[in-house]
Amino acid sequence: MSFSRHQKIKKTRVDHICFGCMRKIPIGSAAHYHVGVFEGDFCADYFCNSCWNFLEVYPDYFEDGFYFGDIIEAKNEMERNKEIKNYIQGEEQWLYC
Repeated sequence: MSFSRHQKIKKTRVDHICFGCMRKIPIGSAAHYHVGVFEGDFCADYFCNSCWNFLEVYPDYFEDGFYFGDIIEAKNEMERNKEIKNYIQGEEQWLYC
């Protein structure tokens, strides 16, 4: 049996650690709380707005699941790929001048 439940929190009452980026979610911040079962394991985690938005924009990026800190690694990887693509495009433009 598996289940998943999401709750948006307007203001946290205590500090939490974001499961996606491992950063502190300070008291009084908006956050997202996710409870569920994944591959038979129970999970109950907090996410900052940035990581939760990433999950909503790229729902298939982690179709096999993810672990503590994987979202920040995915964001960094996407940013590096974008920088590399921009660099290559800049080089191509230079070659054709």
